Amino acid sequence: FLNWTTGSVMVGYMLHLGASATELGLIASVPLLAQLVSPFAAYFGGLAGRLKGLTVLTALLGRVLWLLAAFLPLLGVPEALRPTFVVGLVMVSSLFQASTATLWTSWMGGVVPEGRRGRYFGFRAGVVGIVGMVANLGAGALLDRVSAPLNFQLVLGVGVVSALLGVVTLLFHAEPR
Repeated sequence: FLNWTTGSVMVGYMLHLGASATELGLIASVPLLAQLVSPFAAYFGGLAGRLKGLTVLTALLGRVLWLLAAFLPLLGVPEALRPTFVVGLVMVSSLFQASTATLWTSWMGGVVPEGRRGRYFGFRAGVVGIVGMVANLGAGALLDRVSAPLNFQLVLGVGVVSALLGVVTLLFHAEPR
C-alpha cells in the first residue's frame, strides 16, 4: 500500500493527471511533514489507555481515503483540479497514517517482548521489503500492460484492498492490558 501511494506509482499517476512540479514536491514531502502529528497521537493514545481501537480507526480512515484517488476519474472532479485534489487527499491521509504508525509502534512495544524486539522487527522489515519489491514489480507490469487511467485505478484499488485486509488483521491481534 505505501509503495503504491507514496512511490513511483503515485508520481506516474500525478504526471498522468497533469501535476505541476510543486504538486509533485508536495506529494513527496507531505507524508514526512505529517509526522508532526505523532506526539499528539501518542498523547491521545495515552489518554485512551487502549491502543488497538484507536490504531484500527486511524488506519482505516487513512487507507479508505485512497478509494477517492482510485475512483477520481469517476468522481466528476474537473480535470484541472485533479492533481490538487490528490495533494489534499495525501495531506489528510498522511495525518492518519502518521498517527497509525505512532500508535502501532507503541502497541507492538507492549506485545513483542523486549528481548526479542530487534530480531522480530528486523525479520518483519525483511519480509515487508521482499513483499514490497514483488508488489512493485507486479504494479509495474500492470501499469505497462493497461492504459491510463485504468492502470493507476487498478493498482490503487488493489493497494487499498490489501491495506484494508491489513486493518482487519489488526482486529485479531492481541492487546496487552
